[in-house]
Amino acid sequence: MVEAKMGACWSITKDQFENLEKHTQWGIEVVEKYNKFVKERSEIEISYAKQIRNLSKKYQPKKNSEDEYKYTSCRAFLTTLNEMNDYAGQHEVIAENLSLQIISELSRYTQELKQGANR
Repeated sequence: MVEAKMGACWSITKDQFENLEKHTQWGIEVVEKYNKFVKERSEIEISYAKQIRNLSKKYQPKKNSEDEYKYTSCRAFLTTLNEMNDYAGQHEVIAENLSLQIISELSRYTQELKQGANR
């Protein structure tokens, strides 16, 4: 009945609705793909930080061999190990920020898009 009153205009709008629906679905898929990418990157950052931290701990001097570390080259090595530990901490912060800020927002945004598409 509505089609009879609206005539040709309704059929054009109906055709565009299908295009709009496809475009919206494509947009949702892109956001979901990006969300998955960010999750994987966060996992890699956590894994990398753990490996760097373990490497740093592995080469930390034992308490009984601290006398060796009074020499400049040994202190430089110890400083490098400490910097690696700090570097691991930075990667942990990156992973945490990805999880708390980006992943959670993308998930919320995806849900909003899906709810809007279903209306």
